[in-house]
Amino acid sequence: MKRQYSKKYLVWLFPAVVAGMIFLFSSQHAEESSHLSNIFVQILLQVREKLGVYPQVTDVSLLHLFSTLVRKGAHVTEYIILCISFLTAFWVSGIRGKGRNIASFVLTFGYACTDEFHQLFVPGRAGRFTDVLIDSSGALVLSLIVVLVMHSRTMRGKRVRRRKSK
Repeated sequence: MKRQYSKKYLVWLFPAVVAGMIFLFSSQHAEESSHLSNIFVQILLQVREKLGVYPQVTDVSLLHLFSTLVRKGAHVTEYIILCISFLTAFWVSGIRGKGRNIASFVLTFGYACTDEFHQLFVPGRAGRFTDVLIDSSGALVLSLIVVLVMHSRTMRGKRVRRRKSK
């Protein structure tokens, strides 16, 4: 019984670790962060070249576009993982239903706000509300998918119960 009690609290390490990772990534100077993104961009450009795909844009503009997409995509992915970690922690803790989804999104959105505030103090970075919206957009989409899945399961359960009662 004691072991089950501790699992409910240990699972909260998952969101704490994810939040810590996001904090570490956000603590990188702008140059470090851009360098990391540009490594992925260079890989994408090499794949593009190997596949023979040559869009009608210069490599400089393509590099900038890919760099932006990689950076923003990484942020969205980080916050999707954070939202999943909150959903999991609430689930294991016994919290179910819409409240779990709302709380997971609100906590993720709140962390995105504090992360952007933190970036105000990192050289070369800026805290922008538009970045909060981009960061938490993945969490919002995830939360909506979870709500739709829960709703479809509820409706399916109601249909099965109606069939059995007839």
